[in-house]
Amino acid sequence: ASMKIYGKYAYNFNLDKKVALVDGATASKKWCLLANNPDVTMMRNTFIYSLANDAGVIYAPKTRLVDVYDNGVYLGAYIITEKVEYGKNTLMADMKNLDDGNEDANIEAYGNEDIMDDLEDHLIQKTSSFSTNGQSYSYQYTTSNDTTNWPYHQPADFKKYNYLLEFELFNRYKNEASWFVSPRTGQAVVVKYPEFATKEEMQWIISEYEKAESAIYSNNTSAIQAAVDVDSFARMYLIQELALNLDSCATSYYM
Repeated sequence: ASMKIYGKYAYNFNLDKKVALVDGATASKKWCLLANNPDVTMMRNTFIYSLANDAGVIYAPKTRLVDVYDNGVYLGAYIITEKVEYGKNTLMADMKNLDDGNEDANIEAYGNEDIMDDLEDHLIQKTSSFSTNGQSYSYQYTTSNDTTNWPYHQPADFKKYNYLLEFELFNRYKNEASWFVSPRTGQAVVVKYPEFATKEEMQWIISEYEKAESAIYSNNTSAIQAAVDVDSFARMYLIQELALNLDSCATSYYM
């Protein structure tokens, strides 16, 4: 999209070893290069991320302005940012990753640490619907095509793990492994972690999401406070409004 609309590529890249490329950031192998091309000053992303960090927005990425060259050819001005993901040595290193939990559950079930490589050949995605609180959600989950020999397991305490959701455009979400669509708003939501969510995990995530969305639409203050971290939401909302962010609550918006 960056190249199609603005004529300049943005990049994700992986390093051979963990490095802190940005002051204050966690040492990591995974980084992003944002092209900054919607803004002629090329400062908007850096300014807003910096402001978000100063305002106490949780997990706002750290950034660094750079000039990028490829074998001596100047590619332009970019910013390096931390990649939005969680797990060890990531932006959200304190989050309990259910992808790791799912992997551990399958290793425990089969007693073989190499089982995940074989199991992934048998994983498939299925679409279904799930009704909660009077709302019917369409969603996609992960299972195995050989449920007799290769069932896909999840940890018994999967509800205690953390989840990362991303709002996505309607023409892109179906390329992802796990997703659901809100019947109330038509908004597509991709489950980034766990990437390969089981049926039970997806239904749990949807039920929690529905509690929050239902509370917000009810205009009931106590219900909203029970379902949403109001302080965190307010800080994020103010930053989005100040930045006039057209992507806000549409795509690249994380919960």
